[in-house]
Amino acid sequence: MSEDVSAAQETRLDDLQGIYTSVLAPVVEEFRATLGGTETVGPFSGEGLVGLLTFPNSGTSWFLRLSSRASGICNHTCYAKEVKTAPDPASRGAFAALQPGLRMPRPGEPSFVKSHVRFYGPVNETIAEGRDFDRLLRSWLSALPPNCDRHVRLVRDPLDNLRARYHHHLKTGHGAPSADPAAFRLYFRADLRRYLHWHAFCDALATTAPVMTVRYETMLDPVSGPEAVGRAMRFAGHRIDVAAIRAIFDADPPKYVTDVGVPVHLRYFSEDDIRWVATEIRDWLGLLHDIRRGENRLMAQLRRLVPGYRGRA
Repeated sequence: MSEDVSAAQETRLDDLQGIYTSVLAPVVEEFRATLGGTETVGPFSGEGLVGLLTFPNSGTSWFLRLSSRASGICNHTCYAKEVKTAPDPASRGAFAALQPGLRMPRPGEPSFVKSHVRFYGPVNETIAEGRDFDRLLRSWLSALPPNCDRHVRLVRDPLDNLRARYHHHLKTGHGAPSADPAAFRLYFRADLRRYLHWHAFCDALATTAPVMTVRYETMLDPVSGPEAVGRAMRFAGHRIDVAAIRAIFDADPPKYVTDVGVPVHLRYFSEDDIRWVATEIRDWLGLLHDIRRGENRLMAQLRRLVPGYRGRA
């Protein structure tokens, strides 16, 4: 690579970082502020299964490796194709992800169950008001991993999650690694809506069941990462200290090192992409606020546009 090309790429990335920081970063923080969850949980009402709820490509496999190696207990999955074993009766219908050096959980011991929840992606319906949200939420809740009385939810920066999803899309035979930016744009502009819906459904679940939210970016840090995974494991019922988690981190470090607050995959997006994502997230947050207030879209629009209009409280 010539010095001129390298310098031009660095200049472009600097420009994108500036636009991201001023335009999209504040909106992402607004989105993160809506993420519900709790770290308060009582004794298990079931037998120890804990849902690991993740929008695909948000650190699922890495979290499962870290937690299973730290505890010595195998985790589980909702997906039969990921394992060669049949569902074990002791696993309450989940599939045990057995690996060398790991054992099955004893009665009452915790084990994470991987689930993206069936309706993470195929749903292309638009949510325009509360009735739409409630209907799709019911479908989403019906697909939760069974027999879990608590859940850990991983959340990743939207730009990084969307790019990682697209990379996985290509790896699974849907295109060449050098796919053009237009193809990527078409993919992620459909996927962002699914990402936002999925996390809103998780927030709804957190109003009725214990759900701990863990940010993937926190896990990338050598100090905060082991602490975050340790909290999640203790929330799940494991008795484990941070020192043990830190040793596992040293053996299985994160793939990425990034500047604080800057998406790892920012370079794959254009200025137009960044501004579009900011607008979409802001619009979604406005709609979500209206839904939570119990207003339909027309009432919310009237309240904003017509002086003195109050609608429903």
